Amino acid sequence: MSVRSTLKNQRFFLNAFTSLFLVCIVVNSAPAAVIKAKSCSLNDVKTALASASPGDVISLPAGSSTWSGPLSIDKSNITIQGNGIGSTIISGSGMLFTTRGESASGLRITDIELRMCKQCIYEYGSGTPRQAIKNFRFDHCKFVNAYIVLETNGAATGVIDHCEFVDTYAARLYGSNDASAKFPVKLGTSDAIFVEDNTVTVTSKGTPPHFIASNSWSKYVVRHNTFNYGKSLWDIIDAHGYCEVSGRGSATWEIYDNTFNLVPTIDRVIHLRGGQGVVYNNNFLNYKPSRAITITDYSYCNPPCVQSCSKYPCKDQINNSFFWNNKINAASTNPVSNCNLVKLDRDYYNAPMQNYTPYEYPHPLTKKMGSIPTKTRELTSAKSFNMALQPSVNSTLISYNLVESAPVQISIYNVNGTLVKTLLNKTLSSGNHSVKWNTKNVSKGVYLIKTKIGHETFSHTITKQ
Repeated sequence: MSVRSTLKNQRFFLNAFTSLFLVCIVVNSAPAAVIKAKSCSLNDVKTALASASPGDVISLPAGSSTWSGPLSIDKSNITIQGNGIGSTIISGSGMLFTTRGESASGLRITDIELRMCKQCIYEYGSGTPRQAIKNFRFDHCKFVNAYIVLETNGAATGVIDHCEFVDTYAARLYGSNDASAKFPVKLGTSDAIFVEDNTVTVTSKGTPPHFIASNSWSKYVVRHNTFNYGKSLWDIIDAHGYCEVSGRGSATWEIYDNTFNLVPTIDRVIHLRGGQGVVYNNNFLNYKPSRAITITDYSYCNPPCVQSCSKYPCKDQINNSFFWNNKINAASTNPVSNCNLVKLDRDYYNAPMQNYTPYEYPHPLTKKMGSIPTKTRELTSAKSFNMALQPSVNSTLISYNLVESAPVQISIYNVNGTLVKTLLNKTLSSGNHSVKWNTKNVSKGVYLIKTKIGHETFSHTITKQ
């Protein structure tokens, strides 16, 4: 059975005590059918999807299920919505969701926890150059011990936002593999996969090889994320070159405004082996090595792939790339080149890119897709969102104002992702509120303050001196 309902436009404002920020609910009035699956089992979700029309919502109830195969989605603008992280839990050892070509463009997956899957969401491409899903949104989900959350096999566009990744490899991107494509490529457009406003945690037991990697003329943007690594790994953000796959290397990458909380022994953090892009305004905390950003050229492309630096130029090598205002523990840092044939001020520059403007933030899809005809309300953070804190010698005061009642949870985590203390967990009325974190007996170091308001989670770091 399906029902139709419409939410009115709503706004929610959260103002910090010393530094204002704004959180708005923008809910568009667009009718759509809500088809309620009987359970979150694969068969029940398949049955619900079969009765859906493009634009409808498949509502999954609370519960857990282990899927033995994937749910194939071939209808456009479908939303698959769970009952929330920790409530709707789907596990599986293989693919859980698949799409083909552009048939499922506009897909949204939200409010679900996915565990243990390999290639949880696989997007098959079609045609030449290969094309895959467009304008997808995966948001407010949690991924635990997943080998790869998203794998694309064709040019895809969309956004992954406000998700939690725990010991998880987030994305392996194979793009259009367009043989005729040429550099330079225009940056700051919607033609990419955006990964923004997520929290990434790797515990001492986690072993993800990367957070994101790219090949085959793929394009990605990683921005406004918080990374908390409690283990010494490497190549968190990666871009492959020409000879590592059959076909093209990476096309573009834009990596900016991220915070990396790291164990001191971690090695390379951002490793770029091909393509062009910008890397700026990233902070690397608790980090000792100097090569937080490493660039490499794979010049000898007769498999097995050898990092030989034996000729110039190599197809799809690092080119037209710019690096600025990146910091290791507040000190400026520049990329380290592993190849003397990739030249500073010819192939890459330690300076801002002229005439570059980043794409709109937050991504427009986070607002366009804000309407879900259920009780869920979507919160979208503004560009200038920053938690205002008042630290003193033995405490930190968090103060804010709510103009309407909302459930609020504020918790403190260490860099290993371990919960230190929950400061607040209750529904508050409108008005001024504050909570104090007593840090007198807290060890020095970096901590994560995670604030959840309704269905929205925000993460901020603070250093105990």
